[in-house]
Amino acid sequence: MFVFTHDFFTEGTFARFIVGLVFLVCVDSMWLYCCYKRVYEGYYDSLDRERAGATGNDERHANSETPKQKTWTIVHIVLYAVLASFVASQFEYDAPLNAMLGGCLLGLYVFGAFNVTMHAMSRKDKKGDSNRLCCYMPPAHYSLSTALCDATYGTVVTGFLHVLCHLV
Repeated sequence: MFVFTHDFFTEGTFARFIVGLVFLVCVDSMWLYCCYKRVYEGYYDSLDRERAGATGNDERHANSETPKQKTWTIVHIVLYAVLASFVASQFEYDAPLNAMLGGCLLGLYVFGAFNVTMHAMSRKDKKGDSNRLCCYMPPAHYSLSTALCDATYGTVVTGFLHVLCHLV
């Protein structure tokens, strides 16, 4: 059982937010640092190759990340952590198990919806070229294994985030 608080300034809510924020920034930074090559590199490599081909740049330069790109990566990690921590801090659970189940359910919904959408919108045709299904989506390939790995990670981490916020 859980209760959703409507006031960010209730006792303990801000502390839960800060703890959740620090937890997510640390865990997501470690996840991306340790698992980028195994999980996401194929997606970003295909995106870089397509961008390089579209601009006529040499492929050797497509994979080099600029300081501006690194800065935006950090900004996006922090923005995600702020949003997820704010949401998690609003829930009050009666037991850690319920916090884990509630967090996993929310994580499965959010990360599952994102990853199913990314996978569906970046399908490949028989030749291996991406089909652009939406003008706003990159034409790169987002594999099913990447989608499943990212959704699983997000589900579990969101569960632990809710448990951590419950214990604060």
